Amino acid sequence: MKIFKLILALSVIITISYFSWDYYAGKLIQEKREKATLVFKEAGGEYYAQKKV
Repeated sequence: MKIFKLILALSVIITISYFSWDYYAGKLIQEKREKATLVFKEAGGEYYAQKKV
């Protein structure tokens, strides 16, 4: 019974760690993607940034 509780506790810890890592990694990738979608165009001799949707 102790082994089962230990395996259960470890699986819960691993699951929580994985999903928190996945959340923050996805957030970082999304921020990088948003920065990469900024497109600079020239309009009337001035540069401006336009975010693609």
